[in-house]
Amino acid sequence: MIIPIRALRLRHSTAQTWRINVVRNIASIGEHLTWAYDGLMQDSSTGSWPSFTDARFWYAWPGVKVRGKDSNTGERGLTIDPYLLGTVGAGRNTIVNADGALETESARLAGVDLTYPITDTISLVGTLAPDFSNVETDQQIIAPQEFPVQYVEYRPFFAQGAPYLNPNYAQFAPGSSVATNQTFYSPSIGTFNRGLKIEGAQNRASFAILNVSGFNQQQDQPFDDTAFGYKFAQPDRTFQYWADGVFANHGEIGDDNTIEAGANGRNLNNGFVWAVDHAAEDGSFVPNRAAQSTYGFLDVHKPSYEVNVAYADISAGYNPIDGYTAGSDMHGLSAFGAIYATAPWIKSYTLYLGQDRLFDRSGAVHLADTDGLVTATFKSGISIDNGGIMVSELRSYAVDDTINDELACNDPALQRTSFTGFPVYRCGKSSTYNLFTVPLGYLDGTPTPVDVSVSAGHYGTQLVGQNDPGQDYVHLYTASTSRSIGSINLGIEYNATYERALLTDAFDSQFLRRISIGQQLDRNTNFSVALRTINGIGGFAVPGTNFAVTFHRVFKRSSELFVDFGTPAAVSTLDRFIVKYVLHFGPDIKS
Repeated sequence: MIIPIRALRLRHSTAQTWRINVVRNIASIGEHLTWAYDGLMQDSSTGSWPSFTDARFWYAWPGVKVRGKDSNTGERGLTIDPYLLGTVGAGRNTIVNADGALETESARLAGVDLTYPITDTISLVGTLAPDFSNVETDQQIIAPQEFPVQYVEYRPFFAQGAPYLNPNYAQFAPGSSVATNQTFYSPSIGTFNRGLKIEGAQNRASFAILNVSGFNQQQDQPFDDTAFGYKFAQPDRTFQYWADGVFANHGEIGDDNTIEAGANGRNLNNGFVWAVDHAAEDGSFVPNRAAQSTYGFLDVHKPSYEVNVAYADISAGYNPIDGYTAGSDMHGLSAFGAIYATAPWIKSYTLYLGQDRLFDRSGAVHLADTDGLVTATFKSGISIDNGGIMVSELRSYAVDDTINDELACNDPALQRTSFTGFPVYRCGKSSTYNLFTVPLGYLDGTPTPVDVSVSAGHYGTQLVGQNDPGQDYVHLYTASTSRSIGSINLGIEYNATYERALLTDAFDSQFLRRISIGQQLDRNTNFSVALRTINGIGGFAVPGTNFAVTFHRVFKRSSELFVDFGTPAAVSTLDRFIVKYVLHFGPDIKS
């Protein structure tokens, strides 16, 4: 892809300092070469390398001045992308949301996206009647999960510029799983009617404010939600602070407001890193209309090792309605240590040992984890990605807090969830989520990767049989590969989950198979076919067969044509045929 300077909106640039690096990716062997280097720089697979955070180690190029050309659509390069859509079939009114849920609404036949550069680095972005019916992202899984599944956002209005609204550095820090909590998690927002946001950067600050409105089918209520984010950061990331929040209004059901702020810093000489973050939630969705989350860590990060100690305190009921919360009602410490090294026959390896132990307000252990993991890349092309043992314990309580009978508490039909308990803590039960995993890869980062993984352990308490209150033993198998055959790209994946109840010997299983074929017809046109099947008697995903076909062409002035049957994201094949044309006005995105 070629991005002309005029598309960067640098119309009257003053002198700037750019970070510059020269990198080379040797695709055939997955080798990465970089001109600028520091021992803390990260390596990863093709497509996510080099890491943006590593730009702080790149060489500085001062005095850069760029003058871009004005667009032929306006003085500041206004971009307008209206679309027209035609669809037929019994499933024409079915929409797949970013979290995989299906919604039914009248097909949108027209809409528009627009971007208006307010300044060289700040833009107004809007969408009216957005259409996501031709989504090509398949996130179906069959493996049992300890925490709610975290989905990847594919909708451009949310995905583009997402870091501006999620500036919290601490949520991406390693350590306890509670660090993954997010105040704003856009997949939780389903189909919406309009969206408007302002995002960008000025000097050392980045910021965004977003508003979306629509109708929540699950709540049967309209919603009008606003999110914002702000971050100030030194160029070398030695100090940064942030603030963000969400104000959600869901009709008669009520409101939910969350404000978050934090800061972190690092010393580039001794490797000392620290971070602290606090979020406060109030509204009608929160017990007692108040909840909070506090998280902080101290870390020493060197090229050869890392040591981290963290503390988390998430109150009962904390769960922002537009956010992602791995767990609430827990407080305690977590720690980990890692060693980074090389050997004559190993390109690099990491040894990781982590531990956390968090309690709920009753004094019981709510979450406890012990992880011993190995990551290694051998010079032969074989790799291990986080292989080892993961031992976890998660406590849950009865949904019905009025139950106070031991016999009733042992009833297997009694539902439990990890987000209840406070303040009565009825029928507490701790389930183990233990897995020993051997994940092997071959030629990862090249055009011909092969990955296999085998996991086994006592994982959770799944009610396989009607009278089965006991723990289950699971085996998880995955295998995937991809190949380029001329202009055709082939991808194959196989997943299997076997589960056996130890007390009753009841057996459960589920299987997932994927195959995708894509062909680049020319530099601007591609065609793909995706087939996925899920079968078995397991309850981790809905069984079904899904077949989808996609044709996509980009024209000379960046207008686009989509011709689709079904969608890879659906549980089963949607009887739906779509023709969508997006007319582009504004700077070209290709050349």
